[in-house]
Amino acid sequence: MEETVHALYAFGSNTHCQLGLPHNNIDKVTTPTLAAYTIDKEGIISIQGGAKHTLIHDKNGRTVFGAGDNESAQLGTYFHVGLRSEIINYAMRSEQSTKTPLRYDTFEQLYKNIDFCAAGWKSTAYIVNRTASSPDGEDYAEVFTEGTCRWGELSRGQQVTPLSSTFETRLPGKVASFAAGTHHYVAVLENGDVYGWGKTRLGQLGDSTDPIISPMKIPSITPAYKVICGHDFTYIVGRRGSNGQRVMGRDKHGILNIPPDIRGWKDIQATWHAIFVLFENGKLIAWGKNDLWELVPPNLPPLDQIACGTEHILAVTKDGRLLAWGWGEDGNCGDLSAIPTLRPNIVSGCWNEISIPGKICKIGAGPNTSFVLTDVPRPTAPVGKLPTMFGLPTK
Repeated sequence: MEETVHALYAFGSNTHCQLGLPHNNIDKVTTPTLAAYTIDKEGIISIQGGAKHTLIHDKNGRTVFGAGDNESAQLGTYFHVGLRSEIINYAMRSEQSTKTPLRYDTFEQLYKNIDFCAAGWKSTAYIVNRTASSPDGEDYAEVFTEGTCRWGELSRGQQVTPLSSTFETRLPGKVASFAAGTHHYVAVLENGDVYGWGKTRLGQLGDSTDPIISPMKIPSITPAYKVICGHDFTYIVGRRGSNGQRVMGRDKHGILNIPPDIRGWKDIQATWHAIFVLFENGKLIAWGKNDLWELVPPNLPPLDQIACGTEHILAVTKDGRLLAWGWGEDGNCGDLSAIPTLRPNIVSGCWNEISIPGKICKIGAGPNTSFVLTDVPRPTAPVGKLPTMFGLPTK
């Protein structure tokens, strides 16, 4: 049997190497380009991005890899004891070290033993679930944040200084779902309670209009199961068999107009201003801002996966094809030269089918970025000449 590996392909905006590709004076990548190889068969949990940085959360060792902009320390300033693992290109450093990189040109291993991670605009948060150390103790979750704070999103009280060190805040229970908006974070605990922090001026964390500067329990459905965040809204749903759902945020673009029934959902994601629900039968529905591009193209084939950037959609059909639509100004919807568009770089009312090597395993998207993990034959080129991630061994 032919040995295979996973290949990570990336396309879209690469101004700060957020695709995990060395810049080489190329800001836009319109063709899926190899960013890394991996032999890990456990797969990737999530791929997501902030303004100019990208996080990849891997099942193997619950490891987080990062690439892109680090001028605001959104990818870290030093090794957190017990979490930060060795980074090949940089020596171990303290909080005061001047060697903190301002950019990661390729994906670097950041942390291990992470249960959840999420990327804000210029910040990052990590969740580590902890089991009680004694029979009468209580489980909890630790929160580690990095980057720049504008609205309390670092969960460090009033501290807003850039390049702050990683900080720890506990949540009163293990986390089951975690998401970030532009400047707010929301965690759903295993017991169904919901905690959030950061910007709340537009109601994305409930009734408060002042920034929530440390985790606070916020109103939700009972019990909550999954959270999805857009630019300035939060969408919370119950388990797949239930119809529990709530949107928090300003009633703009019809974002509060939730559908009457979402039972049978398979995945739920959001762009900056719209919510997308994929059902087990492959049907996709969406609501929110649709004046720039049509949220769901007509005659869309049944889908198996979706991934939402800030203003574009990546999708995999049930027969394994890769589709993209939305705002593709940076190549994040692929090469649009053969696509009829009414407006430049806008794919609306149709989709762009993108050719990519191998069988698609996982997709992800960030602000004007797209990522596809595929299963391909193991390369024969010397490993030293290949981009590698997760330890691709030599033969």
